[in-house]
Amino acid sequence: MTPDLVLFGISSIIRLGTAGANAAEQAARDADALFPILREPAFDPISYINTYFVHPDTRDLVQGDTAPYRLLWDQLDNQVIEQPDFIDTLLILSIKIESKKGNAAADPRKRSSVAAGSLMVAQWRDKDQPLNPWIGVILSAADIGLEYVSANPGILEVGTQGEKILGAYAKELAALLPDDGNFGTQHGFGQRLSATFLKAGLNAVADNPGWLSDEEHIQSLISNSIAPLVEAFPHQPLMTQLIWSDLGDAVMGPVAAAAFRTITENPATFLGKKFDSDKAIGAVTRAIFLQVADTGLADQFTKDGLVELSQAVFTVVAEKPALFIGDNEGRTDEMARLLVADLAGVLSKTDSFDRNLARQLAGTAVSTVGANAYRFEDSDDPWYKVAVYLIESVTGTLSEAVVENTALQRVLSPDQLIELGRIVIRNIGASPNLILGDDDAEWNGVIKAIASGMEADERLLLSGSDWLQIAALAAAEASRNPARLFNLKDNQVLAGQLIMVILEAASEILPEAGHGKRSILFGATLLEAVQIAVRAGAGNSAAVTQHLDDIQLMVASLNLFVAENHEKYGSKEWLRIFRLLFQAVLDGAALPALTDEIAEDLLKGVA
Repeated sequence: MTPDLVLFGISSIIRLGTAGANAAEQAARDADALFPILREPAFDPISYINTYFVHPDTRDLVQGDTAPYRLLWDQLDNQVIEQPDFIDTLLILSIKIESKKGNAAADPRKRSSVAAGSLMVAQWRDKDQPLNPWIGVILSAADIGLEYVSANPGILEVGTQGEKILGAYAKELAALLPDDGNFGTQHGFGQRLSATFLKAGLNAVADNPGWLSDEEHIQSLISNSIAPLVEAFPHQPLMTQLIWSDLGDAVMGPVAAAAFRTITENPATFLGKKFDSDKAIGAVTRAIFLQVADTGLADQFTKDGLVELSQAVFTVVAEKPALFIGDNEGRTDEMARLLVADLAGVLSKTDSFDRNLARQLAGTAVSTVGANAYRFEDSDDPWYKVAVYLIESVTGTLSEAVVENTALQRVLSPDQLIELGRIVIRNIGASPNLILGDDDAEWNGVIKAIASGMEADERLLLSGSDWLQIAALAAAEASRNPARLFNLKDNQVLAGQLIMVILEAASEILPEAGHGKRSILFGATLLEAVQIAVRAGAGNSAAVTQHLDDIQLMVASLNLFVAENHEKYGSKEWLRIFRLLFQAVLDGAALPALTDEIAEDLLKGVA
């Protein structure tokens, strides 16, 4: 079966279906008049085709090395190859050519392409014989197309991206399914997967009307994703076949959607002549499917986790296909398989809480490390193993912190706990020194610092979102100033101790009825105070270590002073004075007791 014949059958039925009931009834009544060539023995389609395509206006379509339909034409004898689908294809092509000229429908060469297509499909049923399986394939695809046309009438018009998606689908079916219609169970599986990609592609077109891509790239993506899976389809036992068929919808649906989303977001990558990205995305798609088919969906990946992971990996493929494709033939499949297998291995070794964390963090780690893969070229491990290591390590550290520190569970929602892990990965995932160092890595210290700080916040002066902002700053400072505030030593992190003393000082006057009500050191003010301290302390960790007690005393004194003078001083003044006094403490200055005169001088910049 030729791709043109499949596509023409699908397109014609879609067009006939959108013409409305009256038009369909009229086409049925006029069928014999419109397309008698299928029934009148006086008409010889082979002679007609041979005559039509030796004409100077049409011969370039079939004759010569560059002719688009040269494979259907006997170049030596200059005539159509007498194969039924080749004859039908060229017959339909002649009808399309004449229809575009606006000729009447009286002559066999000038039939309506809509009626011709529908009757072409109808004739594939032999007398008293079951329907040719190809009719079912074409009708199923037409049903899919009609769903999208009803909501978006122009989606499959000639020259649109939707027509390219449909054309790629038709080419894949023509290559995948046997011409004689003797489909096996593996062919039915391939047809379902192809339909999944057709739906995903049309969804992408509907969501991105201006998107443009080459049909060859789309067909390459579909073929590279599906054909090897069809070859690997298990012939027995029946239960395994059913599992594969069910996973066709459960896995390939979201993965195909992620693939097309990547293509629409990276159009330049998929408009060139190279097909590296198509091959790599196909390899990853197959690897994900085979892994889930082997281990199950629920045990390791969820649908949401699968979508996020697929999107992250596909983004790396689109931006840096060389990470998957090299000089070694087969590297694409091997890299994709190892990446997915290693991720699955991490998930299989964790309990339910850790597994959920790892699922959520996997995409972030893959995309972050992949985007910075060039930084890891000197590593003993390839970039994807660094990503897997990062997922495993951050998940383990965060899980341990949750177990040891109930404040994390009390203040942070489950989504915020996951976001905390993402913040750490995004900020430090670009640094080989932080990821590939010893067990006391800086990112480990970031989580420890946040956990210890939250433990000191017994009065809940900061919200979950406040802590996430502190985490973002802490991770950024850890990447800029390694081995300082966030280095683990005797399970203590200097940044955590710094945050703790500020929070403890903020809580000191709260039990006092009068002063506690007038304290402004909570919420946004406390958040900014912690941020000021972390930024200033990151560049001078030795001074922070030496003056922790002085810092706590200074914060408590300033908090009490502003509370006692609340009519004159507020959060703005508190933060300005704090910034100056904090630096003075780090410089080793002995601070006098705060008075109104000293405060005014500080605010004026003369102290």
